[in-house]
Amino acid sequence: MGPRKPMVQCFPPASSFQSINESLSDPNAMSTLGLPFSHFKHLVEAWGGRSALTGKTTTDICFEFVKPMTTATGLSLCAHYKSTHSTTPLVKESQWFISHAWMYPFLTVIDALQHWITENNLDESTTILWFDLFSNSQHNTAAKPFHWWQTTFLTAIKKMKNVVMILDPVHDPIPLKRAWCIFELYACIKTSSEFHVAMAPTQASKFLESLKRDPAEFYNLLAAVNTETAQATNPADLAKISQIVREEVGYIEMDRMVFRVFNEWIVKRLQDLVDASDSDALLGASWKYALGRIFKARNEYEKAILLYQDCITTWKENGEEGEVIVASIALGSLLNDTGKWKESVDMMDSILERDNLPQELELGAKAVLGLALIKQGQADRALSVNESCFQLATELFGPKHERTLMAQNNLALCYSSFSREQEALKLYESSTALLEETFGPDHNLVHTTLSNVAQLKLRMGAFNEAETLFIRILDKQMRVFGLKHSQTLSTMNSLGGVYQALQRWEEAESMFKQCIQERTVLLGENHADTLNSMHNLGHCYVAQNRLQEAEPILRSCLEKLKATLGKHVSTLITMNALGDVMEKLGNEEEAEQLYLMATSAGQGILPESHPQTYISWTNLALLYYTQNDCVRPSRSSL
Repeated sequence: MGPRKPMVQCFPPASSFQSINESLSDPNAMSTLGLPFSHFKHLVEAWGGRSALTGKTTTDICFEFVKPMTTATGLSLCAHYKSTHSTTPLVKESQWFISHAWMYPFLTVIDALQHWITENNLDESTTILWFDLFSNSQHNTAAKPFHWWQTTFLTAIKKMKNVVMILDPVHDPIPLKRAWCIFELYACIKTSSEFHVAMAPTQASKFLESLKRDPAEFYNLLAAVNTETAQATNPADLAKISQIVREEVGYIEMDRMVFRVFNEWIVKRLQDLVDASDSDALLGASWKYALGRIFKARNEYEKAILLYQDCITTWKENGEEGEVIVASIALGSLLNDTGKWKESVDMMDSILERDNLPQELELGAKAVLGLALIKQGQADRALSVNESCFQLATELFGPKHERTLMAQNNLALCYSSFSREQEALKLYESSTALLEETFGPDHNLVHTTLSNVAQLKLRMGAFNEAETLFIRILDKQMRVFGLKHSQTLSTMNSLGGVYQALQRWEEAESMFKQCIQERTVLLGENHADTLNSMHNLGHCYVAQNRLQEAEPILRSCLEKLKATLGKHVSTLITMNALGDVMEKLGNEEEAEQLYLMATSAGQGILPESHPQTYISWTNLALLYYTQNDCVRPSRSSL
């Protein structure tokens, strides 16, 4: 934004509230006075109507209309109105602070505010908006000392209690790249004010449709936010904003704050849409489904499962069989994510038993079923289902279609999971070539496939080859996505595992720590990916016999996994790892309890043939063996 916005470093004393509106005659004063939205619309007409203003930015409006109107007094438009008897009643205390980019077309701002006011059933004549174009003086703005901005803005936001950010365009919002807008968002958070988003109708429609189509698009948008690279028109403003952000919170915390406030807003927005659909069960179900997908992305699996189940019930009651099947397949995928593979298998089997099942839905159900069977360790059936899935996808879409190549990758994963590494490598090589030919080298599936190959090389002990592949993937992802992206961080996490295997401890530790830090910002501290990096760091310390450092990390990781995932294979892995640490530290009683909990929990979710079942029982058996004063054998000899 332009140099017309105030800045804040810390809360001013309460007495500051008394002086905010005392000096309207001072062209350098800032007040919390604003104008009703109805007058915004009046000004549009007074300045020639929409046809005359089309294409003009807020900056254009400032220089062509607002500054000439207020030149005689040098005041803000609000103060100018206040000094004139006929317009005095228009000026009132603002309830809403409008955050926007000055490069926006002015009519986009008007349309966004109109849409937001209509959606929220507000009265245009009593909705008083603080809009810097009108509420701040546009004369001699550079005359204010920056410290004055620092001691004023936060107080004003606190008094108004509401910040409305105009978001446009929805696929790449300008405010998330502007330093002033980012700082206004910081002020909103700092003062515990309410955050709102306004979009023009066309952008709002695109946004809602994208939520229905794939809520992950919203998270990918947020993942691209990097407050450290935000820009301002005035370089001096940018320097001062940067200084304050660094001193007050730091850019990492600022990114986290931006992500958190939008994360909370999107959940509230979808919940409002659900609540507003009480009279339309089918519309309500579609919003619940979108909300469920958001909760899945947030790692709030139980909430997501309940919403999916509710949607399925509603669609069943209304005879929407197609929607029932689609939601059931999505629920099966979610059950896979939560380690409830038996339930997923039963649900997919039920779908596949239906008569006249459309082939595309059959393909979706087989894909979910095939992955669940891999996780269960059911080799024969997993191979049969994944081979059938790949064949069906090829028949439906041809060999170069994205869904076919995804099925090919799943089959390769199946081969690699059951010691058929060479067959897996051939499939991965084939799919990589087809993906690069069809979609280009930077497509997500190319990265995923190469990552799977690198993971396979790592398991095969080809550490140097794995490192080369992961570095190649990471270079591409850093170029395409940047550091703050889930796929980039996934590769970094895997590369840390390679460094650990090569006993390059400092590099491994640095990589895991960076992943924890960035994933905490991007996904939250309790997300499964964040906890995976946390486990890996603990395991890295164990490998170096740094047990005192490993214990608190693994203990914290375990508690968070139990709270978020419950009985899940990731929980069991960390439970066993912590048990191993406690055993080595001489606390055999706690080690025994952890091993017993792992075996007990595993019985409910894993088949006897699953590798983690073997590990849990072996750990417990070896502990009892050593307690009988026998020489403990190595695990590799079992």
